[in-house]
Amino acid sequence: EMLVVWWLVVLLWSSATGMEEVKSIEYWKGRWEKGQTGWKFQDDPAEKNLQWLGTLATEDPSLPAIKCRTEENPPRVLIPLCGDSLTIDALAKLKYKVTGIEGAEQPIEAVKKRLQEQELEAELIVGDFFAEIKKIADNTFDLLYDRGSLCAIHPSVREEYVAEMKRVLRPDAYIYQELILRNEETKGTGPPFHVGVPEVSALYGEGWKVMKQSDALYEYSESAAEGGKPFAPAPLALAKPQPA
Repeated sequence: EMLVVWWLVVLLWSSATGMEEVKSIEYWKGRWEKGQTGWKFQDDPAEKNLQWLGTLATEDPSLPAIKCRTEENPPRVLIPLCGDSLTIDALAKLKYKVTGIEGAEQPIEAVKKRLQEQELEAELIVGDFFAEIKKIADNTFDLLYDRGSLCAIHPSVREEYVAEMKRVLRPDAYIYQELILRNEETKGTGPPFHVGVPEVSALYGEGWKVMKQSDALYEYSESAAEGGKPFAPAPLALAKPQPA
């Protein structure tokens, strides 16, 4: 019974979140200030995820090779709406040149402190995401690591978001994308909003292909009566097959 009540609270909170609220930086700043950050992970499996991604090139000869990690010419990775994600630290340790973009200053200050303590570096940008991404040159990044961005923005701005992602990614780039799989009863609610394989395929369109998909990272309930969580993330990999 308590699980059903918890699920209904999540449903009501999600459905009460208006489009303009979600699109506003002030909305997300308020969430950080109030500590309402239920999306945060306590660890980050970045290295494991990249190993999973790296098997693509060996499994399919039409795919570009994963760019070698060297100190002289490190691959560039974009983490959109990065918050204070431990992904930043993990990828910096793996010798990636990391760029994170976030609307709220509070989480970025926390990241800066962590990086300084570990003697790591990353480019951290605070500001309106769509304004800041437009300042970045075409074909800049070798990897897009999207663990919670596409599902956080309102579906009405997804096309604009993906258009910018495709613009700043190199033709031989890879995308690590975490889906959010919601049950039928909560598909219209969020954030996080439902993002499945059909949605990603339609958004990225011709050229970009879904190359690999993993199961949901944990079980989620098909209905409120079952209790438990109404959604779960699931990893997905995208790349551009190269002409022979």
